[in-house]
Amino acid sequence: MRKLIPFLFAISVAAFAVAQHEGDKPSFKRNNVVGVDGKSTVTQADAFAVFTQARKAIVAARIAKLTTKPTIAKSGQPVSRDQIILEMMKILNESKTAVKFVPKPVKFDPAVFKTGSAGAKAALAKLVKWGMVAPVGVLATGPKATLSIDEFGDALGFFLSRYSDVTHMPSTKWSPFLQPID
Repeated sequence: MRKLIPFLFAISVAAFAVAQHEGDKPSFKRNNVVGVDGKSTVTQADAFAVFTQARKAIVAARIAKLTTKPTIAKSGQPVSRDQIILEMMKILNESKTAVKFVPKPVKFDPAVFKTGSAGAKAALAKLVKWGMVAPVGVLATGPKATLSIDEFGDALGFFLSRYSDVTHMPSTKWSPFLQPID
C-alpha cells in the first residue's frame, strides 16, 4: 500500500492538470474564407491590386523607391498578357538603381512569343533575357491573351523571386554556388 500512494498521487495530479488544461483552451473562430477558382480569368482590378501590393512590399523592404502607381485600369475587364508584361517591365525600369548585378543572359527564341504589341514584345524579350519571365511559360507563349489566377500567380511569383535575386548582392557565406570547392 505504501508504494501505491505515491503512484495514485501522481495520477491524480496528472488528471487534475489535464482537466485544468482542457478548460483553458481558447475557442478560436474560423474565418469564413471565400474560395476562388484558380481557373477564372484575372481582372484588371485584381491585377492593379496585386501590383500595388507588390510595389508596397518592394518599398517596405527598402529595395527601391517606386513612386508611380500601376498603369492597369481598375475595371472588371480581363487583364491582358501585354499589360502584365509592361507592368513588370515598369517595375524593373523604376528599380534600375537597386539592381546589384546583371544576370547571365538566358537564351530564347523570340519567334515563339505571343504578344499583341511591339512594345510588349520588346519588354518580354528583355524580361526573358534577364531570367525574370520563363522563356516558355504561359506569360510568354500561352495560347490565350489572358491569364487565369493560377497562371498569373505563378508568373508574378517567378518575376518577384528573380527580382529579389538581382536586387541583392549574394554573399559567399550564404550562397552555396559562390563558395569555394574544398
